[in-house]
Amino acid sequence: MSKAILVVDDDKEIAELIEVYLHNRINDRCR
Repeated sequence: MSKAILVVDDDKEIAELIEVYLHNRINDRCR
C-alpha cells in the first residue's frame, strides 16, 4: 500500500480513485 501511495504521490486524482477502490473492496469483504 505504501508503494501505491508513492507512485501516485504527484497525481491526487489517481490517489482518490485508489482510495475509493480500496474502500469499496473492504466494504465488499465485510458483506
